[in-house]
Amino acid sequence: KSLTTMWGGNATSLNEGVRTAIGSVQRLSSVTDQAASDALDAEKALYPDGDLRDVLANTAMLIKADVGAKMITIDYGNWDMHAGLGTDDPNPDDQNEWMYQQLDHFASSMKAFWDSLGAAADRTTLVTISEFGRRVYSNGDRGLDHGYAGLVMAFGAGVNGGDVRGSSGMNLDALDPDGNVALQHDYRSVLWDVVSNRFAGPSRSQVFPGFSDYVSTGIMA
Repeated sequence: KSLTTMWGGNATSLNEGVRTAIGSVQRLSSVTDQAASDALDAEKALYPDGDLRDVLANTAMLIKADVGAKMITIDYGNWDMHAGLGTDDPNPDDQNEWMYQQLDHFASSMKAFWDSLGAAADRTTLVTISEFGRRVYSNGDRGLDHGYAGLVMAFGAGVNGGDVRGSSGMNLDALDPDGNVALQHDYRSVLWDVVSNRFAGPSRSQVFPGFSDYVSTGIMA
């Protein structure tokens, strides 16, 4: 209360920042008490061990608490598979099966996340995107070098799903001259389809300044 009073009278950027921080602490109090901590421990038990367990359990708790979070970002790294990508007949227990291990953890974690959300899944949209793609040709060490186009996936509320949009395939004649999977959609078009469907208010120029080549991907209903 004292801090709110101290920083409440002057509309400077610093005052606004302090008031925002105090408001966030107050708003999140329902997910930081002992009961919430115990619930989070139970939540984590629903997930497979790995990098995504704690962060997805926390995210699910935050969404279900309905404290006003509108957008949450999560990083899941370790996809830079220049070597040891694996084989087309993977052994799940072989630690050299890098791609298999990553995808298995991702898939099982997503399943646990959606199961955990329950009714909150009806108001949650999840989008996955990578900062780079990978090439189709092996680099000679059972790996793939950096590529151009990548994959975006969308799940949940508002998604017009059930198929693949804009895939040119990975046949040799479908690759671009440098050996990359050909780009079909600008990632900003994909993300703007999601943002404009789920949020009222912001314009495309506010979210993606200078982006004038928008073409709808049709991924949102």
